[in-house]
Amino acid sequence: MRRFKFLLIKRYNAVLAVLLSLLGFSTACDNGESPVEYGVPYATFIVSGNVKDEATNNNISDVRVVLNTDTAYTDASGNYEVSCVEFPEDQTFIVEFADVDGTTNGAYEAKDQTVEFIDPEFSGSSKSWDSGDTEMELNVKLKAKE
Repeated sequence: MRRFKFLLIKRYNAVLAVLLSLLGFSTACDNGESPVEYGVPYATFIVSGNVKDEATNNNISDVRVVLNTDTAYTDASGNYEVSCVEFPEDQTFIVEFADVDGTTNGAYEAKDQTVEFIDPEFSGSSKSWDSGDTEMELNVKLKAKE
């Protein structure tokens, strides 16, 4: 009886191994369809522009620009670019501008500016979860501190 039980289990294991091997290979076949992906669609929202002095219209360098978790500083020409990744739909962001270099380039008041991406058009999609990029220009004039 014991020997019979052993042979039965051994044959059962052999049949099971063959079936699992066949099923495993059949699921690994490439049928030309795109792979199953798990995730959430996303897009990159880019805000770029220039920061100038309100009174003189001169470019301001070294102004800190913050959009969500991305921080950039304006270059010598006052230009900046910040971006963030969000769900590809209408989005509203607050972009913060702050003069953090003291009086080196003059002292300016901080300013928060709202940016709205309404019905954005995306480009550069990878045809998977990445919907691509969309960009908006935001030029800002800061007021000098008195």
